[in-house]
Amino acid sequence: MKINLATIPLSHKKVPFLTPKGKATTLGEFCIEALATSAPSDAQATLEEKMNVHRLACLLNDVGDGEATLTAEDIVLLKNRMGELFNAIVVGACIPLLDDLD
Repeated sequence: MKINLATIPLSHKKVPFLTPKGKATTLGEFCIEALATSAPSDAQATLEEKMNVHRLACLLNDVGDGEATLTAEDIVLLKNRMGELFNAIVVGACIPLLDDLD
């Protein structure tokens, strides 16, 4: 499945989420943030699970604002991390973009 990391998720007000410097946050930035942030579930994660999070973060970082090819398992991991770490407005903006992948 391909994901365009440069896609700009829109809030419930139909405007982009802005960084403190006023730049629109991309889907890729949200994905990497979800992987790079320590989650409560990390305490019980196995070494293999932690290495998988690291692998996916590296892959997305290497792609930058391009298009990444992800597995169904990668998409599930991103959705779970976003659901655990982000508020409902960010989740509501990002998850549909991951659901629309072919």
